[in-house]
Amino acid sequence: MTTRERLLPWSGFVLGGIAWAVSQQWGSDRTADACLLAWAWQTFLIGLVALLVVAAGAFLSWRARGEIEAPAPRFVAAVSLASDLVFALAILFHTVSTLIIPRCFS
Repeated sequence: MTTRERLLPWSGFVLGGIAWAVSQQWGSDRTADACLLAWAWQTFLIGLVALLVVAAGAFLSWRARGEIEAPAPRFVAAVSLASDLVFALAILFHTVSTLIIPRCFS
């Protein structure tokens, strides 16, 4: 088994987790610490970029699931795809909330 075959199924976990963490922290920092300077379109763009990163991780895991024959990496790729759905949902919720809730609401 090559290094690529070992690492590719994990791409959804890694990229999805990083995208969720960065968009959540960056978005919450902009909203909580600098609420008068933060605009909804900035947080929306951060969320959109994060969703694109999650989609890239899901695509790589999908490719790994189709290319790799061994059962363990195929299982990891399938679970990684499922986790990307959860990451995308979390990113979508806190991105849409910035468009609904006014600035400095808390």
